[in-house]
Amino acid sequence: MKILIALGIFLGIIGLIFTVIAVNSTDTNYNSQKSFSNLSMIYLITIPVAIIGGIILWIIL
Repeated sequence: MKILIALGIFLGIIGLIFTVIAVNSTDTNYNSQKSFSNLSMIYLITIPVAIIGGIILWIIL
């Protein structure tokens, strides 16, 4: 259980670092359609991976 908590804290810190880096960068070619498309791809990839990871952890534990 402590390993999972440590992993969650580690991933949270990594996510925070990448968020700060992304916020500080400027995009001169910003396009809302491109942004929406990228965000959709992130969700389409992240949600199934999280569900599969949760199922695997449920089976292991």
